Amino acid sequence: MSELRRDPISGDWVAFAPERSRRPHDRETGAGRPVCPFCPGNEHMTPPELERVAGVEPGEWLIRVVENRYSAFRPDQERSRTGPDPSGFARRPARGAQEVVIESPDHTAAFSAYPPEHVAHVFGVYQRRLRALSARPGVSTVTIFRNHGAAAGTSLAHPHSQIVASNAEPSTCRLDRTALGQGCPYCSMLDTERKAGERVLLQSDGFVTVLPFASQWPFEVWILPVVHQRSFAQAGECEIRAVAAATQRAA
Repeated sequence: MSELRRDPISGDWVAFAPERSRRPHDRETGAGRPVCPFCPGNEHMTPPELERVAGVEPGEWLIRVVENRYSAFRPDQERSRTGPDPSGFARRPARGAQEVVIESPDHTAAFSAYPPEHVAHVFGVYQRRLRALSARPGVSTVTIFRNHGAAAGTSLAHPHSQIVASNAEPSTCRLDRTALGQGCPYCSMLDTERKAGERVLLQSDGFVTVLPFASQWPFEVWILPVVHQRSFAQAGECEIRAVAAATQRAA
């Protein structure tokens, strides 16, 4: 059973999910062909669909959303695992949800090569699931992420991303909210970067792609809206298309 453990130094809650070790990895049949639960024809190998973007032909799909069978966050985690453990450190149940966005029926498709319309569909799904999960009781944070390659933790090669709804709030969110009392730090940073022009990669359709001054990882980029918005959930259709295009160009 998953649980959250509080780091006594940073104050962050860290998810511990032993059952994640049982998640499937790419494997082969005796004939040497890959068995992928995300490929068309194998829909029975995944949990029931939460959402689908249909294709042109009957039964065809472009994008599917399913629950992550090996989720670290579930709505029914044991309530008894709350409070300190025998050593005195704080822990609590890891409640929430974890979903998989199967981005394409094509097992070998690359995000950078998706048609622009398809990327917009993917980001539209992100927003709808963000809104749905944010509305659930007890959810503090919704995170959308996409790993690429085994080194990043990807167990299945089929193109997919994940959405996690959690009852834990990262310290960065707490700091952001505190900083907003003095004005938006992102708007201030963006204004400074646009004036300097040294780290701006792209400006288009209301979004700016920059290399952060104090980046934490190689090739880190930030994509920021020119007009202040509190959440991606508030973006309109044109903005969704614009940020989708900017993300694909940065990939």
